[in-house]
Amino acid sequence: MVATLRLEIDAPAARLVYDRPAMKNAFSREMWAAVPDLVAEAAAAPGVRALVLASATPGIFAAGADLAEFEAFRDDPAGAAANQRAIRDAGRAVAGCPVPVIAAIDGPCIGGGYILAGAADIRLASDRARFGFPPAKLGLLYNYEDLVRLVDLIGPGQAKRLLFTARQVDADEALRIGLVDECAPTDAFDARLDALVGEIAGLSAASVRVSKAQVDAALAGQRAETQAIVDSFVTMHQGADHGEGLAAFREKRRPRF
Repeated sequence: MVATLRLEIDAPAARLVYDRPAMKNAFSREMWAAVPDLVAEAAAAPGVRALVLASATPGIFAAGADLAEFEAFRDDPAGAAANQRAIRDAGRAVAGCPVPVIAAIDGPCIGGGYILAGAADIRLASDRARFGFPPAKLGLLYNYEDLVRLVDLIGPGQAKRLLFTARQVDADEALRIGLVDECAPTDAFDARLDALVGEIAGLSAASVRVSKAQVDAALAGQRAETQAIVDSFVTMHQGADHGEGLAAFREKRRPRF
């Protein structure tokens, strides 16, 4: 159990809550290491249709990794490597979560703070969010797999611009270049987040999960249709959700999945 990172389950949503306000939610190695098990617990919870990454404190998202720990790693190569693996595995866990992951970014999201957000499926930002990638200010490198996700999201030119300059961008620019997918005013942020979860929860969980897996496969370079993809298409046609969807269409009502 990590006091500064907890899982709250209130179906249809689970929330991975960052709660280290004195450090602006900077992630410690202990927090990174806790992420995979918490994500797995959320995905396995009955009735959960989405996992939300959020701060316990309004106006803060995550200020990155805990740089105080980095001081110790200067004389501990094995510790530095272990920390890098913990960060990598946390990003992998979020990216591989079978249910949709929404990063609810209500405040600064800096450096390592974007690692889990970048691995999410949807990034919703408030108008007080801002973003920055400062490894070059610190003589460090961004974790490689997370760098790949950043390039996938915003392209090489924008990724280089942000990494080479370490400049921060506001929510509007983040939306324009693809760092986030949607922005909402601060006073409407929670309502929009709840509505987004509701939209996802009101649809076929099976369809959403398979669609997520197939989009991720396409991102990973899978271009040709495989037999497994064909089989999933046939399985969905024969499934209960498709039956309910057709019945709802015939009866001119909302489907009940």
